[in-house]
This record gives sequence, C-alpha cells and structure tokens, in this order.
Amino acid sequence: MDPKAARTLLLVTGAALLVGFFLPWVDLGFGPTISGFAVARHAPSGALLQMMLWLVPIGGLAMIVTAATGSRHARLTSVLVGLGLVGYAVVKTVHAFFATTGLGLWLVIAASVGALAVPLLTRPER
Repeated sequence: MDPKAARTLLLVTGAALLVGFFLPWVDLGFGPTISGFAVARHAPSGALLQMMLWLVPIGGLAMIVTAATGSRHARLTSVLVGLGLVGYAVVKTVHAFFATTGLGLWLVIAASVGALAVPLLTRPER
C-alpha cells in the first residue's frame, strides 16, 4: 500500500476510534444508551479498565495527529493503540470464558477437537 493511502486509512481509523468513543456502546432497546465516555467516567479511578477506555479517544487522536502531519511515528502509534486495545479485549474475553465454563463444556470442546483430529491424523485404510 502506498504511504499516502496508508496515512489516510490511519487517519480514518483514528477518527473512528475518537467518534466511536462518544457513540452508544450499549443499547438494550429501551431507556438510555451507554457510551464509552460514560463507562470511562464511571469506572473506578486508576483501574486498568478506565485506562484502557481512555486509550480509545487518546489513541485515536494520536493516530489522527501523526497521520495528518505525516509523522514517521504514525505506523508505530497505530500498532501500539491497536495492540493495546485488541490485547486487552482478548485477555478479558479469555478470562471471562475460563471463569464461567464448567466441566461439561470442557468435555465437549475436548471431544470436538478429537472428532476433528482423529480423522485428519489417521492414515486411510487400504
């Protein structure tokens, strides 16, 4: 991808982070909606969750500035923001999965892996 197109895409994704932070994140179909801004304001002060939430608009703004100015740090800024946000989301998702699953689900997962692996690893009969 040519550098100008890459800078444009980084600027657009940074703007999407910044704007998306203030749009509804939770909408149950009735009553008020909850934005990322509302969650960040009400999260416990100094908590990792609060810091990661504030990374969304601050990281988006940093991406906009570095892309718009043609900074040589635009790619690094984008990678760090993306890794921070995606990494946090993956860790929280995996943690929630392990915290809420029981023996039955683990048995089903193991059996599913076995059902897939055995035929793929077995030589065909002659």
